[in-house]
Amino acid sequence: MIRVGFTGTRFGATEIQLARMRRLLDDLMARSPDAEFTAHHGDCVGADAQFHVLARERKWTVVVHPPVDDSDRARCEHDELRDPLTHMKRNKAIVTEVSLMLAAPRDMTEQEHGGTWKTIGMARKAKKPLVIVFPDGSTQGEWP
Repeated sequence: MIRVGFTGTRFGATEIQLARMRRLLDDLMARSPDAEFTAHHGDCVGADAQFHVLARERKWTVVVHPPVDDSDRARCEHDELRDPLTHMKRNKAIVTEVSLMLAAPRDMTEQEHGGTWKTIGMARKAKKPLVIVFPDGSTQGEWP
């Protein structure tokens, strides 16, 4: 089982980011053709909902980790639902449960604020394989 976690901007990924994420997910599946894939995301509007569509297009199992504050919740259809947590606890739970992380931040440079960058920091600290897809489609990091 390959569990892919996602964190991204609530403002939505750019078309170039989405295209690059599609290629990354397809490449990952091609390298592990017999594996089952599970997508974990925070169920927020914007990039989480976009990643959800990418996972469903690939027929992946989807695990939703909703926030307690559901004002920006996308309410994506899911196969599994975790208990609601605060945004940071929810993001930490995603990082803990997955084998790989994919991130789609709004900014081209690392920011001190924002849940996406804090979650990227959590993934780094946990030494999870991580790929960051920037708004221009460039990437940092790689999966094994």
